[in-house]
Amino acid sequence: MKKFIFNIMLFSSIIMAFTACKKDKTEPEPSPIVTPTTQKTVPSQYAKKWYVSTTKSTNTVEYVWIEFTTNGHYFIMFDDGTATSGSCYFSSSNNRIILENYGYVEIVSIDSTNFSFILYINATAETSTIFTTVGSQTITGTTANLLCKTWKVVEYYMVNTSTFDTSYAIPSDMITYSRFDVNFTSYGTYFTSEEYTYNGQPGVLYDNRYWRFSDGNESILCYGLTQVQSDNCEYSCNITTINSNLLLLEGNSGAYNYKIKCIPN
Repeated sequence: MKKFIFNIMLFSSIIMAFTACKKDKTEPEPSPIVTPTTQKTVPSQYAKKWYVSTTKSTNTVEYVWIEFTTNGHYFIMFDDGTATSGSCYFSSSNNRIILENYGYVEIVSIDSTNFSFILYINATAETSTIFTTVGSQTITGTTANLLCKTWKVVEYYMVNTSTFDTSYAIPSDMITYSRFDVNFTSYGTYFTSEEYTYNGQPGVLYDNRYWRFSDGNESILCYGLTQVQSDNCEYSCNITTINSNLLLLEGNSGAYNYKIKCIPN
């Protein structure tokens, strides 16, 4: 799959829509209806990054890891490099984590380091019994606490000169987004979920990468397709503003400079 042209964590997706995209592993059926009273939250004991150690499956899908956040998002990485994400919530009535538009996790057992569950996929009615171990929560601090949430991209600009100019914004009649979310977690995961229309054609795109801070001031985001080590920064961008209500990012990708504005989703 061709990579996004503007490499700040997946925000490059705006351009990637011009080329190719990866869809979900399945074409899922609608998940259980969430009523207005349903809280899209996941208890903290489950809201972690879980690495798959053993899978007993009725299908050929192989999972690398699955992550849940307390504010109700899930991320799944497959062994072929594809991924999927969406909203989720914990159902105490049947001890399940409902993965909207994908399936559900039926909890078998959990302790501080191990989590076993049965994953049911709506579209195929296939199940996998999965045994996992918890990952390390590696990124903490004031800026990380502000950053680690789900953000909605509301403005994006690209120019091929050294001066930012909003007149170079991607025209809305070329590509429009019904959903453009970016998620950061303290486990070093960042994930984008996009639903868009390009030249009249609808598309869905998920992208997953790893992130960390590359400076002591926690003002530079370092990220890449593989686990980001302290001495390796595949891509980077600057955090120019961050607070509980606003995230502004600036960077450069080849011949392009970019600016991105996000608000909490």
